[in-house]
Amino acid sequence: MAESRDHGMRFLEGHKEQIIERVRRAEPIVDAAVSQHLVREELAQGARAAVSPQDVMRELFEALEAEILQRRDTFYQILKQVEPDLIQELEQREAEHKEEEVQIQMEYKYEETKEVEKMKAEEAQMKKDSLKRRREGTLRAIEEIERLWEATKKEGQGRVGKKME
Repeated sequence: MAESRDHGMRFLEGHKEQIIERVRRAEPIVDAAVSQHLVREELAQGARAAVSPQDVMRELFEALEAEILQRRDTFYQILKQVEPDLIQELEQREAEHKEEEVQIQMEYKYEETKEVEKMKAEEAQMKKDSLKRRREGTLRAIEEIERLWEATKKEGQGRVGKKME
Protein backbone atom coordinates (compact mmCIF):
# COMPACT_ATOMS: atom_id res chain seq x y z
CA MET A 1 0.00 0.00 0.00
CA ALA A 2 2.83 2.40 0.86
CA GLU A 3 4.44 1.65 -2.49
CA SER A 4 1.17 2.46 -4.28
CA ARG A 5 0.87 5.69 -2.30
CA ASP A 6 4.42 6.66 -3.21
CA HIS A 7 3.72 5.90 -6.87
CA GLY A 8 0.64 8.12 -6.83
CA MET A 9 2.53 11.02 -5.24
CA ARG A 10 5.49 10.69 -7.61
CA PHE A 11 3.16 10.38 -10.58
CA LEU A 12 1.25 13.55 -9.66
CA GLU A 13 4.45 15.50 -9.09
CA GLY A 14 5.97 14.31 -12.36
CA HIS A 15 2.89 14.90 -14.51
CA LYS A 16 1.21 17.84 -12.81
CA GLU A 17 1.54 20.24 -15.75
CA GLN A 18 0.36 17.67 -18.29
CA ILE A 19 -2.66 16.79 -16.14
CA ILE A 20 -3.55 20.46 -15.71
CA GLU A 21 -3.30 21.11 -19.44
CA ARG A 22 -5.13 18.01 -20.63
CA VAL A 23 -7.96 17.30 -18.16
CA ARG A 24 -11.34 17.77 -19.80
CA ARG A 25 -13.70 17.04 -16.92
CA ALA A 26 -12.42 19.02 -13.94
CA GLU A 27 -15.69 19.46 -11.99
CA PRO A 28 -16.20 15.76 -11.14
CA ILE A 29 -12.61 15.67 -9.93
CA VAL A 30 -13.19 18.65 -7.61
CA ASP A 31 -16.43 17.09 -6.32
CA ALA A 32 -14.70 13.77 -5.61
CA ALA A 33 -11.77 15.49 -3.88
CA VAL A 34 -14.17 17.37 -1.59
CA SER A 35 -16.40 14.35 -0.91
CA GLN A 36 -13.37 12.28 0.09
CA HIS A 37 -12.10 15.11 2.31
CA LEU A 38 -8.91 15.58 0.33
CA VAL A 39 -9.32 19.34 0.32
CA ARG A 40 -11.36 21.60 2.54
CA GLU A 41 -14.53 23.06 1.08
CA GLU A 42 -13.25 26.63 1.31
CA LEU A 43 -10.16 25.70 -0.73
CA ALA A 44 -12.30 23.89 -3.30
CA GLN A 45 -14.42 27.03 -3.76
CA GLY A 46 -11.47 28.73 -5.43
CA ALA A 47 -11.23 25.83 -7.86
CA ARG A 48 -14.97 25.88 -8.59
CA ALA A 49 -14.82 29.62 -9.28
CA ALA A 50 -12.20 29.15 -12.00
CA VAL A 51 -13.30 29.52 -15.61
CA SER A 52 -11.41 26.89 -17.62
CA PRO A 53 -10.75 23.24 -16.71
CA GLN A 54 -7.04 24.13 -16.63
CA ASP A 55 -7.64 26.91 -14.07
CA VAL A 56 -9.86 24.57 -12.04
CA MET A 57 -7.11 21.93 -11.96
CA ARG A 58 -4.44 24.51 -11.15
CA GLU A 59 -6.51 25.72 -8.16
CA LEU A 60 -7.24 22.15 -7.11
CA PHE A 61 -3.55 21.22 -7.17
CA GLU A 62 -2.76 24.28 -5.05
CA ALA A 63 -5.47 23.29 -2.57
CA LEU A 64 -4.22 19.72 -2.53
CA GLU A 65 -0.64 20.84 -1.90
CA ALA A 66 -1.87 22.62 1.23
CA GLU A 67 -3.10 19.27 2.56
CA ILE A 68 -1.11 16.30 3.83
CA LEU A 69 0.85 14.20 1.35
CA GLN A 70 -1.11 10.98 1.92
CA ARG A 71 -4.20 12.52 0.38
CA ARG A 72 -2.44 12.94 -2.95
CA ASP A 73 -2.63 9.21 -3.59
CA THR A 74 -6.39 9.32 -3.22
CA PHE A 75 -6.43 12.26 -5.63
CA TYR A 76 -4.39 10.16 -8.04
CA GLN A 77 -7.01 7.40 -7.78
CA ILE A 78 -9.77 9.94 -8.53
CA LEU A 79 -7.88 11.08 -11.63
CA LYS A 80 -7.55 7.45 -12.75
CA GLN A 81 -11.33 7.04 -12.46
CA VAL A 82 -12.40 10.32 -14.06
CA GLU A 83 -9.65 10.63 -16.72
CA PRO A 84 -8.50 7.03 -17.27
CA ASP A 85 -7.23 7.58 -20.82
CA LEU A 86 -5.06 10.52 -19.84
CA ILE A 87 -3.58 8.80 -16.79
CA GLN A 88 -2.98 5.57 -18.72
CA GLU A 89 -1.22 7.49 -21.50
CA LEU A 90 0.97 9.35 -19.01
CA GLU A 91 1.80 6.12 -17.16
CA GLN A 92 2.68 4.46 -20.47
CA ARG A 93 4.99 7.34 -21.39
CA GLU A 94 6.57 7.14 -17.95
CA ALA A 95 7.15 3.38 -18.36
CA GLU A 96 8.65 3.90 -21.83
CA HIS A 97 10.88 6.65 -20.48
CA LYS A 98 12.08 4.34 -17.71
CA GLU A 99 12.78 1.61 -20.27
CA GLU A 100 14.81 4.09 -22.33
CA GLU A 101 16.74 5.13 -19.22
CA VAL A 102 17.48 1.50 -18.35
CA GLN A 103 18.61 0.85 -21.94
CA ILE A 104 20.87 3.92 -21.87
CA GLN A 105 22.32 2.84 -18.52
CA MET A 106 22.94 -0.66 -19.84
CA GLU A 107 24.67 0.72 -22.93
CA TYR A 108 26.75 3.03 -20.74
CA LYS A 109 27.73 0.15 -18.45
CA TYR A 110 28.63 -1.96 -21.51
CA GLU A 111 30.80 0.82 -22.95
CA GLU A 112 32.32 1.41 -19.52
CA THR A 113 33.09 -2.31 -19.19
CA LYS A 114 34.66 -2.38 -22.65
CA GLU A 115 36.77 0.66 -21.75
CA VAL A 116 37.90 -0.96 -18.48
CA GLU A 117 38.78 -4.18 -20.31
CA LYS A 118 40.70 -2.19 -22.92
CA MET A 119 42.60 -0.35 -20.19
CA LYS A 120 43.39 -3.64 -18.43
CA ALA A 121 44.63 -5.14 -21.71
CA GLU A 122 46.79 -2.08 -22.38
CA GLU A 123 48.17 -2.23 -18.84
CA ALA A 124 48.92 -5.95 -19.21
CA GLN A 125 50.67 -5.28 -22.53
CA MET A 126 52.72 -2.50 -20.95
CA LYS A 127 53.78 -4.88 -18.16
CA LYS A 128 54.70 -7.55 -20.72
CA ASP A 129 56.72 -5.03 -22.71
CA SER A 130 58.44 -3.83 -19.55
CA LEU A 131 59.29 -7.39 -18.51
CA LYS A 132 60.55 -8.15 -22.02
CA ARG A 133 62.85 -5.09 -21.93
CA ARG A 134 64.11 -6.06 -18.46
CA ARG A 135 64.73 -9.64 -19.59
CA GLU A 136 66.62 -8.43 -22.66
CA GLY A 137 68.63 -6.06 -20.47
CA THR A 138 69.36 -8.86 -18.02
CA LEU A 139 70.45 -11.19 -20.83
CA ARG A 140 72.76 -8.49 -22.24
CA ALA A 141 74.20 -7.95 -18.76
CA ILE A 142 74.78 -11.71 -18.38
CA GLU A 143 76.48 -11.86 -21.79
CA GLU A 144 78.68 -8.90 -20.83
CA ILE A 145 79.56 -10.56 -17.54
CA GLU A 146 80.42 -13.80 -19.35
CA ARG A 147 82.64 -11.87 -21.82
CA LEU A 148 84.36 -10.11 -18.96
CA TRP A 149 84.76 -13.38 -17.14
CA GLU A 150 86.26 -15.02 -20.19
CA ALA A 151 88.55 -12.02 -20.71
CA THR A 152 89.57 -12.15 -17.06
CA LYS A 153 90.26 -15.88 -17.30
CA LYS A 154 92.40 -15.40 -20.42
CA GLU A 155 94.22 -12.50 -18.83
CA GLY A 156 94.80 -14.58 -15.72
CA GLN A 157 96.06 -17.51 -17.78
CA GLY A 158 98.30 -15.16 -19.70
CA ARG A 159 99.87 -13.90 -16.46
CA VAL A 160 100.31 -17.38 -15.15
CA GLY A 161 101.96 -18.38 -18.41
CA LYS A 162 104.32 -15.37 -18.29
CA LYS A 163 105.24 -16.09 -14.70
CA MET A 164 106.07 -19.64 -15.55
CA GLU A 165 108.36 -18.61 -18.31
